[in-house]
Amino acid sequence: MKTTLHFQWVTLPRQVLAGFVLQAVFSCMLIASDLPVQWQKKSIEDIYLSIDADNRRITDVFYTISQETGFSFAYNEKRINLRQRISLQGDDVSLADVLREISKIAALKFKRVNEYIHVGKLEKDEANTVEEKIVSMTINISGKVTSEEEGGGLPGVNVLVKGTTTGTVTDVDGNYTIEVPDAESVLVFSSIGFTSEEIVVGNQTEINVVMLPDIKSLEEIVVVGYGTQKKSNLTGAVSSVKANEIQQTPITSIDQGLVGRASGVMVTQTSGMPGAVASIRIRGGSSLQGGNEPLYVIDGFPVYNGSGYGNTGGNAQLSGLATINPSDIESIEILKDASATAIYGARAANGVVLITTKSGKEGGDQITFDAYYGTQNVVRKIDVMNAAQYADLVNEAYTNDGLNPVYDADQLAEIRNNPEGTDWQDEVFRAAPIQNYQLTFSGGDKKTNYSVSANYFDQQGVIINSDFKRYSGRINLTRNVSERFRIGTNLNVSRTHSNAVVTDVGGQSGVVSGGMKFNPVLPVYQNEALGEYTPVNTPGVITPNPVATAKEQVRESTMLRLLGNIYGEWEFLEGLTAKVSVG
Repeated sequence: MKTTLHFQWVTLPRQVLAGFVLQAVFSCMLIASDLPVQWQKKSIEDIYLSIDADNRRITDVFYTISQETGFSFAYNEKRINLRQRISLQGDDVSLADVLREISKIAALKFKRVNEYIHVGKLEKDEANTVEEKIVSMTINISGKVTSEEEGGGLPGVNVLVKGTTTGTVTDVDGNYTIEVPDAESVLVFSSIGFTSEEIVVGNQTEINVVMLPDIKSLEEIVVVGYGTQKKSNLTGAVSSVKANEIQQTPITSIDQGLVGRASGVMVTQTSGMPGAVASIRIRGGSSLQGGNEPLYVIDGFPVYNGSGYGNTGGNAQLSGLATINPSDIESIEILKDASATAIYGARAANGVVLITTKSGKEGGDQITFDAYYGTQNVVRKIDVMNAAQYADLVNEAYTNDGLNPVYDADQLAEIRNNPEGTDWQDEVFRAAPIQNYQLTFSGGDKKTNYSVSANYFDQQGVIINSDFKRYSGRINLTRNVSERFRIGTNLNVSRTHSNAVVTDVGGQSGVVSGGMKFNPVLPVYQNEALGEYTPVNTPGVITPNPVATAKEQVRESTMLRLLGNIYGEWEFLEGLTAKVSVG
């Protein structure tokens, strides 16, 4: 059977198209036939025919092939030369070989889509890819994915050709369309909360799927002392903090990232000093004279942070957790009561903070670079008197006490020439930059997962001559030796360096209070050329020069820390795993 169809698009009345004008002329030749059922699943390499064409027009050759095989040829009359004549002879040859020969003679390319063979012009740059162009075959599959419970279409369902990277996603109504290479292809339908479905294409062109809910995947899992547990079975109190919450703001250490993010956990920032330890109380204080800080467990290895280390002249100290890069954190679980903390004994009396660092995921290798840069400023300074106001007040106070004025007329005149004097808060505070750079390599396969990261963090304090720097590297590696046995390691190396200043904590006078109390009439230096500071505040309370205190007192702390463990896990019974860890 030979059918000729001609399509012509013309300009329609403006009233019909409401202002849209479409004008084109398109002509198509379609030689149609029914494809035998036994050939619908086969490749064109496996379909054989006999042909005898001597100087025949190419359209007649297409008609002959269509009658022999049942395939339909579709082409644009304006894009190929239908006057061409070719000669072909052969007995019991594959359809693919016949099409290859026509391609070489007439410079054409072919693509099978279901029961149709589309014909196009072979461009010059495609001459070396004739083989791929000829044997290409795809089958269009469409359908709808619905839910068993609700019956409506499911959006966002992944539809993948098994064993390939070819896939699509259902639309808002659950509909999809995908091309598969052959009838033996298997479509995999998957979505979070539903069991995956695998369907062989066969001779189907429409595949509708009903997804069943996956009850197991809907169970929320939380980390507890011994491992993981379904939330519905958990009797202890656990708070979870995810990585994206921790990294919303630039922080120096992990404990600072817990501020306001977990119920029943009070986190107090003891100082604005870079790297300062935060005070953490889980359900309040539990000891009158002992420590109240929780126990930290990083990748299964206990670390007691205590009250920090180093000395700033007050009670503010550096956080031991500042040696861990917060960008490496995957999640934080806070265990609050006895049933959740029993595994750690007396050390867990104040609660446990379980920290899990990032590990590689099965799939392609990934390279990630994160960076940020910003500045820090004091939000608001205390409003104090300038030099002229302060001199008048001091003179008035001394006169009221029956004493001679501190500043005579000449000194007052000189002060009024520069009435602002020294703003000691401006001398002490500054705009301080903060910057962080991290490079991460991660990936894995069914046997091995890895994550390697390097980090540089630099925070300058808002008080002059204060800063905190960290250089760190982390390696997380796991290897499945067998189905029931795996080994792994978590290794973190860091070096921190801190410059601290005397703070106003614990009732001690420091740089901040000195910046507010110091006489604005006095200069920072008695002799700036020689670097001689104005020593103390006069008249009034004896207070050391805050600029000299910040710049000249050396309070450096340097820590090199290696935190790591090697472990092995053996699942000797279903659901029962033994783990040995050395760190």
